[in-house]
Amino acid sequence: MASTHIQLDDRLSELSRLERQLQDEIAETKRRKNDLLPISRLSVELLSEIFVISTTGDWDPPSSNPDRDHKTQYRRGCIIISQVSGSWRAVALGLPEIWANIGIRTTTKNRLLKYMMKNAGPVALSVTILPRAYVRVSASYPLYPRAWGTIDKMVTSSPIKSLIFLPSDCDRFPHFLLSSFPSGSETVQTLEVHGRPLNRLYATTVQASPSNLLPQGPPNLRRLVVWGNSCIPWKSPLLTQSPNLTSLLLTTPGDTTVAQVLFTLRRNVRLQELRLVLPDKMEGSLQMDVEPTRSQGTVSLPNLTALYLTGNVATIATLLSLVEVPVDIAHLVLSVLVPPELQSGVTAPASQVLLAASANVRSIGREDHLHNHLILPQVFKVTGQQRMSYSIEALSWDSEAGHDWAYYEADAPGPERRTAILWDQGPGVYPFGPNQWKAQFPFSFTKNVEGVWESHGWSTDSIRAFEAGVDVPESMWGQLSLCLQLEHLAFTENSVRTFLPFISGERWDQKTAGIPFPSLQTIVIEIGAEEGSGATVNGRFFPLDLILAKLVQVGLTGRQEFLASRGYISEVAAGGKWLLQRVEFKNCFCPLDKRVFDMLSAVSREVVWVERLERVSTPDVYDSEVEPTYDSENESDAQ
Repeated sequence: MASTHIQLDDRLSELSRLERQLQDEIAETKRRKNDLLPISRLSVELLSEIFVISTTGDWDPPSSNPDRDHKTQYRRGCIIISQVSGSWRAVALGLPEIWANIGIRTTTKNRLLKYMMKNAGPVALSVTILPRAYVRVSASYPLYPRAWGTIDKMVTSSPIKSLIFLPSDCDRFPHFLLSSFPSGSETVQTLEVHGRPLNRLYATTVQASPSNLLPQGPPNLRRLVVWGNSCIPWKSPLLTQSPNLTSLLLTTPGDTTVAQVLFTLRRNVRLQELRLVLPDKMEGSLQMDVEPTRSQGTVSLPNLTALYLTGNVATIATLLSLVEVPVDIAHLVLSVLVPPELQSGVTAPASQVLLAASANVRSIGREDHLHNHLILPQVFKVTGQQRMSYSIEALSWDSEAGHDWAYYEADAPGPERRTAILWDQGPGVYPFGPNQWKAQFPFSFTKNVEGVWESHGWSTDSIRAFEAGVDVPESMWGQLSLCLQLEHLAFTENSVRTFLPFISGERWDQKTAGIPFPSLQTIVIEIGAEEGSGATVNGRFFPLDLILAKLVQVGLTGRQEFLASRGYISEVAAGGKWLLQRVEFKNCFCPLDKRVFDMLSAVSREVVWVERLERVSTPDVYDSEVEPTYDSENESDAQ
């Protein structure tokens, strides 16, 4: 009996030895296989550079990759790289920069944050506090991050380069956490607090930060954003003790005065980007001196490349007369609320009041002094707003700059002295006569017999991009379809309807030479309707995004047939068709399935389908972080 046990023990020992030997042989085979790969021969320096570039921002965001297997969990790029091979892991752990970009949701675990902080070492962190996790309606989730203690310790003791709070259900959360932030930090360069969008129509309450928040301004702060329904007092050291500030975006308090704005601007003369949302009824804006430049003095911002002001007519006109705007500014956006009393009682429209407020604005909006010719618009936008307002934009759009819609980017490069005009119209749709589109600058607004402001003085010859937020009249599409330079179109679900008959050629005059939209390259449709919008046909429900995709496909297919009927030779080889470069759907409810993808691919070379984050989804797709395996919390790294 004893000998039998001895034989079994010997047999088990032999099997264990063979198992270890087999594992060693497998590991050696994998090592030799990896050594044969070209990427294994890269130098540590080059591999390090690739890692840093690869892990900038999010890694494979689920919402932007329709081909992703949604059953797999979402992982950070730095962790994926560190788990490929032993050599890659050694290089990754030796690069603290790739661990320093940290995004935190309410479901992010303490172990993951500690692991990334440990690997980041002394490198200053770039921290983004994201909204709470999007999970099933029936699921429970914390309002505050479960890693609250680690986050508080991180903000208090770790060097921070960038701290960004995105909109959250808890408006006071950024204030709680910022109270622990070391005042006067020399490492922080970016501080952003984004509240919920400010609804000026329904007077959303602006949440003011405590006056003692960060009693000492960060000396190296470059970018400060306090946006939405959050604001900080004008006396805050963030505004008065940050001498290197170059980008300032603020939703201002309700008691803001012109003097407070000027005082802050004088303390920040290095500004390159300035965006201010001013109160509709701003104190002192209508009681300024007749000649304000004498009593207040002007403020010079020589480095300013982007200026965005939102407020009432009197306030913006006063500020423009006191702020010296560079003539070569790339982006100038003046969004003006026109109160009812001015809509009915003033003889000159608000746009003319703005143009007369500053010689600089007049030179930007009307002529190029260097070449002595009028500037033509490259971008025209019609958006739907509940209140009547006017906007003057001097924006850049350049298809060669790598930006499809560069005028959205405050720092996007573009051709100098290009101008665009934005007219925010009321809830109705107003006709445009053909003669209104043939004149050159200067533009003007006049009232029609119904008391509605209309836009005059437009030329379509140079318009290269058109964005419609509301349903535009057919007379406008008739003019736009003739634009030889028009390359990009953007719609919402409210504006795509009247466009389709023109893109398909259905409304195209058969006697007219040429083709509709001859230079069109890109169509972008952004869905703003609530989730669940759509139509039921024969007992079957069709979501709105799929309906719009079908409409666009039908319209563009009709365009291909129309071109063929006109005898135009296809731009592609034999058997090919006229294709757009890009069709993009934003803020969709449903994922992109193969049927819809194939349908759109028949009319466009590239199909982009971006789902909205708020859609109902499983937690492991959008919120889970696959963490490395930890042997212990103390010394062990990920396996």
